[in-house]
Amino acid sequence: FVTATNALAKHANELNITLLIENNVCSPRNYKNFGKDPFLLSDPKGIDEIFQHLSSDVKMLIDVAHLKVSANTLQYDKEMFISESDNVVGGYHLSDNCGTVDSNQEFKDDAYFWKYLKKDLDYYTIEVYNVDNDKLLELLDLTNKKLS
Repeated sequence: FVTATNALAKHANELNITLLIENNVCSPRNYKNFGKDPFLLSDPKGIDEIFQHLSSDVKMLIDVAHLKVSANTLQYDKEMFISESDNVVGGYHLSDNCGTVDSNQEFKDDAYFWKYLKKDLDYYTIEVYNVDNDKLLELLDLTNKKLS
């Protein structure tokens, strides 16, 4: 993974593109089925280990909904994770869920992640499904308000 990612990062850099690597999600169901976390990039220690070996051109794409489920399942502090990832974060996927399943639900004004997000990045994506265009526009307005 590290070798392939560094090769991709080198090519992306030549094209003036930043390669973003997204955190994975480990749900309670996955954990129960495997008896452990079977995924790459779903826990802080594993993410830190991988990023120590990646080119500094590679950045983290934090999916805050993935993070909510994984932190709940693996029992780590999601807010601390966001804060401690400041040096490698390059963007965010924004959505919410109940903490056990990545359901890509809409987020609210009081979502846990707002006060921890970096506000000066080039990449923020609203990754909410099964809502109408008016709701997406509301979420866009909320996101712009929170990031300004």
